[in-house]
Amino acid sequence: MKKIPYFIVLLLFISCGIQKEKNQFKKSPIYYTTVNTEYNLELPYNWKSYKDLHNQTSYKPKNQKGLYPDNQITFRKIEVDKSKIKSIEDIVNYKSNIKIYVKNYSKNVTTVTSRFGKTIITDVSFILNNKTSIVRSAYFKTNDNYYSISFYSNPYSFNKYIKDFKYVFDNLTFGKKTTTSSK
Repeated sequence: MKKIPYFIVLLLFISCGIQKEKNQFKKSPIYYTTVNTEYNLELPYNWKSYKDLHNQTSYKPKNQKGLYPDNQITFRKIEVDKSKIKSIEDIVNYKSNIKIYVKNYSKNVTTVTSRFGKTIITDVSFILNNKTSIVRSAYFKTNDNYYSISFYSNPYSFNKYIKDFKYVFDNLTFGKKTTTSSK
């Protein structure tokens, strides 16, 4: 009989924790969604798609195994609270403030014109869980939607695969959704 009250307390504790996470998520003015629009993504021949640790489609070199590859490319649609986020700059500024769990955070921002129009490129480096990472992201708006395409790497292989990231970005188009590999 004494086990039932302990179970109820445990259930309430877990329930409150889950509710807190949901409320924190609702406060964020931006969040990523799986791309639910039509797009064409051409991968270099040595890359493949996989489900990452968030169960979303990402891309990695074929020779890298598991959920934590040394290099990966992600493409995401960015949903925004339009009352708080008015531009690509707002997205980049908001994303820059999320560094509570990392050490040695640094960021370089460049604005360029791509075929999608104004595009903001960020180069971010940080240490998370004693692992140094470099992330190059391109943020842009097309068809009234915001998107990001990002390349995650360790410092040792960044230069080896950065041209592959550029290739994927340069060949990204919108239309019927497909993912192909180059010859």
